[in-house]
Order: sequence, then C-alpha cells, then structure tokens
Amino acid sequence: MNCFLRLFLFSWGSIFLFFYSAYAGILLDVREVPYSNLISVISNLDLKAGLEGVVTRPPFKTYEQEILDFDQEVVYDFFDTGGRLQRGSFLTPMGDENTLKELSSYLREKKIMLCAWANLFFQKKGFLRSFWANTDFVPEDRANSDVYRVDIRNSAAVSKLAKIAASMRRLPIQKWIIDLRNIPPRERRGYIDFVRGQFGSQAVIVSDEILDGREVIFSAPYWQLRKDIFLNLGPHFTLLDKLGLRKEGFYFIESDSLSVDNYSALTFLLLEGCSVFMPYSMMKSYLETTFGRIYQDRSFQRKILSDERMFYYSRKTLIAFNFSETFGVWKTKNGIFRKGFYKSILGSSILNSSPENLFFFLFPQSIAVWDLEK
Repeated sequence: MNCFLRLFLFSWGSIFLFFYSAYAGILLDVREVPYSNLISVISNLDLKAGLEGVVTRPPFKTYEQEILDFDQEVVYDFFDTGGRLQRGSFLTPMGDENTLKELSSYLREKKIMLCAWANLFFQKKGFLRSFWANTDFVPEDRANSDVYRVDIRNSAAVSKLAKIAASMRRLPIQKWIIDLRNIPPRERRGYIDFVRGQFGSQAVIVSDEILDGREVIFSAPYWQLRKDIFLNLGPHFTLLDKLGLRKEGFYFIESDSLSVDNYSALTFLLLEGCSVFMPYSMMKSYLETTFGRIYQDRSFQRKILSDERMFYYSRKTLIAFNFSETFGVWKTKNGIFRKGFYKSILGSSILNSSPENLFFFLFPQSIAVWDLEK
C-alpha cells in the first residue's frame, strides 16, 4: 500500500499546516504468540484496514522448538514442515503444515498477508549433515563460532540455497522476512542479490542500511527518529520536516516499550503515512483504537505549535502530543469541529471545542486522542 505526501503547504501565522493522505500499513510481529493461539489473537484485533500482514516464526524444524531469542532463531531443516521426529519434536514452531494452511486460509479471507521469519543464511554447530557440508560455510565462522554463515561465494552452497528457496516458495507464505543484519556490510551485496533473484517481491529484507524498494524493513532509521525528535535533549517537533521519511518499506519498531517516546514515534510514523513492523506485545486496546482511527480517517492535517507541542486532526479525530514538562493549556482557532467537551480515549486529557476556538488541557509528557464524532 503506497502512501504519498500531498503537495500542499500552507502557512497559518507561525504554525505550519500540511495535508497528508495516510494509507500505510502495519506488519505485526506475532512470533511471540503460540501457533495454536494465532487465529484467536488476530480475530480479536480491531485495526480496520491498517493490518497489512502478520509475521510468524519459521514453519520449518528449528534447532530449538521453544526459544526466547526469536531474531537469532535458526532453521535446522528447511524441508521438514512438521511430521518428522527431529530435534526432539514432530512439530515445528508453527505446528505442522496443516496448521500453516489453516492459518493461511483464514488470513486470505481477511485480506491479511501471511509472512514468516526465516534465517536463511545461518546454521549452527550440529547442522544437518545429510544436506550441508563443512565447506558450505564461511571458514572463519567454522573456526571461531558455533553459528555458521553460508558462504555465498561457494557455488555448491548457492546450489543448496536455491533448493531451499524452491521449498520455501511452495508454501502458502506471501512474504518471507529475511534478516541480513548479521552479515558484514561489505559482504551483503551477494546475499541481497540472491534473495531478490530467488524470491523477487516475495521476500522482505531486514536491514540496518537504507536499501531501495518496498520490500525492506529498516531498523536504524527508527532509532534515529526516536532519538533525534523525541529523546535527544528534549523533543524537536520543528525539525520534523527535515527528516526525509521513508515512504517505501517498513520502519522496524524493535522495542516493545510503551514509554511515551516509543509510542509517540510509532504514532507519528503512522500519521505521516509510513508503514511499520511492530511487536504484537505493543498492541494494547488504546493503541488498537488509535491505529484504527488513523486508518479509518486516512487524511490528517498537522499543526506544530512549538518544539514540544503539536497535533494532527481529521474531520473525526484529533491526536495531540505534549512533550512539555508542564501541564499544557493550549488555545487555537477552530474552523471545523462542532461545539463540545471531549475526554481523551487515551489518558485523561480534555478538549473543549467552542465555535471559534479549541482549548486543550494536556498532562505533561503525554499523548491524547479525541473521538470528535461522539
């Protein structure tokens, strides 16, 4: 789902106003959810059109079927989708292939993409010797590590990777999430070319570098945004228009913290029409409500009042950010909302709408979301 910044720029006194058509998407990381609960969890989400896809654990036999460090999860056998007794289990982290097909069918009806995480280029000590050979891996890894990287310069290893890719493509997975961050930057080009050559748009690359294309999840730009705008010696809202936001790809929300700066950075990206890859553990009821309103309304205008205060509004919703250390009492002209007294659906902040003005009453370091239809 592409989103484009409308080319309208208005000046309202010292306040700058922009108009956006926000139609991005949320790629939801559900790797922490047991496969038996996935359909129930997804069916209870209320994101309207905002949920573009979900990312599950690998549908293959892994070295450990229960593991806490999901990002480092490594596949033992890419041809075992459940049913073989290997690594102490008949099941994969996703159950078996029937479970996978059931989930795929359910999501297809809901028009939600099924995506799966796959550590394609790494194996561990004790690898499947009926498929891999010692020479398939980077020599330095074999000598110095228990995790081995497949050597993309080795033609025999590349041939095996191609067989794995063919096995992956036959499954009912719409997008494969392939993490390249653990590959040294100077050596990544060969791995990127392999992924894009084998999978095309069916693969989404996780990168800490800026890569071109829609099929990328960026980790570093999110941390930079959060640090520069919301954390670094106070907020800097007046710098927002110099950010150069990425409208292609997904921002990787790696932290599941519900701190005001993390939630603010995430909400800001969605309001600006950027797509995000975020953990399910952040999906609390008030977040669902906020995101649902963003995707229902689509078009928001932004007003920056100072480095510490700004708000966005559509015809139905108003979202305000107060990063001041003090209680915020704001006043601005009202040319759109009917008279009323509103309590935020997030927190306890108050909005008073008169025919001429809007009066905000916000707590320090807070976000408020008002439903102006009620």
